[in-house]
Amino acid sequence: SICRLPKCRWRKHKAHDRESDIITGIFRVCGTMQGFIVAIGGAIMAEPIVFPGLNLTLNIDPVALRLMGLEIRWYGIIIALGLGLGLFLALRHAPRFGFHENDILDFILIVLPMAVIGARLYYVAFTWDLYKDNLVSILFIHQGGLAIYGAVIVSVIVAFLYTGRRKLNRLAFIDFLIPYLALGQAIGRWGNFVNREAHGMI
Repeated sequence: SICRLPKCRWRKHKAHDRESDIITGIFRVCGTMQGFIVAIGGAIMAEPIVFPGLNLTLNIDPVALRLMGLEIRWYGIIIALGLGLGLFLALRHAPRFGFHENDILDFILIVLPMAVIGARLYYVAFTWDLYKDNLVSILFIHQGGLAIYGAVIVSVIVAFLYTGRRKLNRLAFIDFLIPYLALGQAIGRWGNFVNREAHGMI
């Protein structure tokens, strides 16, 4: 196992220990995200967000923090919060659906970097003209350019292989995780809002 937590017997007097185990697991996963939080924000100009019908204008800086020359953007922070909340809820509910917390944690540790790679490759594939003359720029993920469709496709493939390796019920495992994926996507849309992207039209 990649990340092994102490077993929990689901007794009331051990509830506090179990919550601590879950939080510890989340911090371990979040530790793998430190580089991604900086990278996935993208390079977005800080133009005003205008709601003409409401006579409302918002000036939100997409960059939340600047540390030692690095820009940590709200998009990355919001994505991390969505992942953290989804993971927390999945770990709480996993035993009720026949899965151990370690099944979820190990999967997240594997699928997270693979999903970022898939999202990047999907974006590059559909904007090839931007990269064909400078292939090295494909690696410049900090300049923006991810697509959720690529992340979802790769995640499904990884889930298929992971459940086979662990001898878990594939459909039950994917069915269990889908609501948390939807929750993370809903929260992540607020990152798109701050980035001035993926909005509707008047």
